[in-house]
Amino acid sequence: MAERHGLGAGDRVLIDAAGPEHPLIWLLAPLSAGASIVLCAHLDEARLDERIAGERVTKILR
Repeated sequence: MAERHGLGAGDRVLIDAAGPEHPLIWLLAPLSAGASIVLCAHLDEARLDERIAGERVTKILR
């Protein structure tokens, strides 16, 4: 799953908890690849760029 989403060691993955995939997938895929997770609930699309910059996000899972 990590490979399918292009996740690798050192990535900071922004995850919208309201996303369509099962929570075990979006929690375990980044961790199995050595990535860290930035978990957001009710992600504000209007402030997405600000969140990405502030958290140093390299990948997004929705």
